[in-house]
Amino acid sequence: MGMALPLPPASQGLLRSRRMSFLASPPLSLKAAGGISIPCPWRLDGRRPRAAPASVPRLASVRSVVLDIEGTTSPISFVTDVLFPYARDNVRTHLDATYSTRETKDDIALLRAQVEQDLAEGVPGAVPVPPDGAGKDRVVDALVANVEAMIAADRKITSLKQLQGHIWRTGFECQEIKGVVFDDVPPALERWHASGIKTYIYSSGSREAQRLIFGNTTYGDLRRHLCGFFDATIGYAVHLVSHLSAH
Repeated sequence: MGMALPLPPASQGLLRSRRMSFLASPPLSLKAAGGISIPCPWRLDGRRPRAAPASVPRLASVRSVVLDIEGTTSPISFVTDVLFPYARDNVRTHLDATYSTRETKDDIALLRAQVEQDLAEGVPGAVPVPPDGAGKDRVVDALVANVEAMIAADRKITSLKQLQGHIWRTGFECQEIKGVVFDDVPPALERWHASGIKTYIYSSGSREAQRLIFGNTTYGDLRRHLCGFFDATIGYAVHLVSHLSAH
């Protein structure tokens, strides 16, 4: 059974808006299968400026923690001002350089399917992608236009997230990007891991992108403290809580 805790920001940057799901044993009494939302200011280092509601689980009863990335483990600005612009600025270079690879062909197939759906639904910014026979340049031009529109709209779709992850991989490998996490994240992950609490990441970004972020942070490789990565292909967060509760 999981409990989702939306964590509101406090003044002067002492707290940040965070969402964590706790899987407690014994099970907690919750309103619905997916848990309930309780506003409570938390820091990942365990410090709280005021008393938490009585219904918040004690850490002694927590066996798993599910963390989001954007605004939870990492500043929102890292996503909006670093990752998104990097993908947007390098999408053409990436597609040109990898166009004939199996991985990019799969990415293009996913994008084509999404664009066809977008065109049918009248999604703003969608433009037709010509067939492969029209030539690489025309195909790439159309893909770039669609990807730029998707990024601008901050769309949470698998075709975009998968391509972004592949573009970011190059950035991390070339050390043009470093994963940024809040300063209380590394000690919290280490402490939870040492205490036997399993920590997972759930984000709209692809699992590959998640591994890249936590494997290449300014604090080093944090993946040793994490037990798994999940993206939107598993469904909504409530589905993840149910999945972990059953295992």
